[in-house]
Amino acid sequence: MDSTFLEEQPSPTKRFLGQGTYGCIYKEKLKCMDKKNKKRGPKHSLSKVYIDEKYATRELEISKHILKIPHYDRYFSPLLNSCNASLAQLNQEDVDKCDLFDKKNNIYGSSQQTYFTTTTKYIPGQILNEYLDIYSKQITPENSYTRDNKIFYIYTCLTKSIELLNSKKIVHFDLSERNIIMDSTDRPIIIDYGMSMNIDAVKTEDQFKYEFGHYSFTKEDDPNKVDMYEPWCVEIMALMYLNQRVQPQEIITETHVAELIKYTNQYVDNLELDKLGATEDEIKTYRESKCALYETFTQVNKTAHECSQELIKTYPKWDPYAIALICAKQLSKPSRQMLTKILA
Repeated sequence: MDSTFLEEQPSPTKRFLGQGTYGCIYKEKLKCMDKKNKKRGPKHSLSKVYIDEKYATRELEISKHILKIPHYDRYFSPLLNSCNASLAQLNQEDVDKCDLFDKKNNIYGSSQQTYFTTTTKYIPGQILNEYLDIYSKQITPENSYTRDNKIFYIYTCLTKSIELLNSKKIVHFDLSERNIIMDSTDRPIIIDYGMSMNIDAVKTEDQFKYEFGHYSFTKEDDPNKVDMYEPWCVEIMALMYLNQRVQPQEIITETHVAELIKYTNQYVDNLELDKLGATEDEIKTYRESKCALYETFTQVNKTAHECSQELIKTYPKWDPYAIALICAKQLSKPSRQMLTKILA
């Protein structure tokens, strides 16, 4: 669920903050209806109200791992708890702004009608791109280098955060500007774990199919052209190809490798790395390093599932790729040495 609407300061009157695909978020600490679960988190909280409990399962599971990280709140904002709550605690105007709930006969306002609700800490601040826009307005040509220093600082902090996630074998999988909040202490906090995954859970064929089977890596109207979510690296595209175009126990052939190379070349073209300062030689090396891995798949008669497990081992690079891409786009041309990290 997207949290891009967080405000700089809490508002005493505005409670409805936004609507996602599966529910709505309120700046309100909703009280649990369950007698055994009355604790609802910190004083300043956000409540995520879901149309169905199943849509919160993944984020709750990932949050359990994050909560075990020492000083997790310096880096992350996980879900703290969950329960069933009634929307009757909110005023009618705020409830009406969420159009996902059944309002027939005012059932949503009944204290007997409850919805699955999770709580997370409210973070005063701005999402990353808004923060940088505000920060940039304070920069003059004479001190423009300070903006690059700030971005390198953000990159360093996020790198530490990703190392902590990787230590728990977790991939965020959705690292973009809207899921990073600069808090009141000027630290980047990672939010929204609805797409995150535990790598240990992707080892079976069924779980692999579940994780990589419902995201498309090609255009809806042309399956021969790559059209993939920007924060995902080439290895994720290759995993989706193996999941969606090849049977798990099918032996990888030269035809499969040729298709992977075709999609990889399209993907690299779409990145427009030259606009980020990459030379032709660097882009060529990047392509060749990715394609060389695919070519090893045909040498020992590996199945698609075996090749997938090889690619999954690259997971420690997935989130770092996303944050390097975010930061490289923000840097001035003279400071884009960070590009070498993207191409690693």
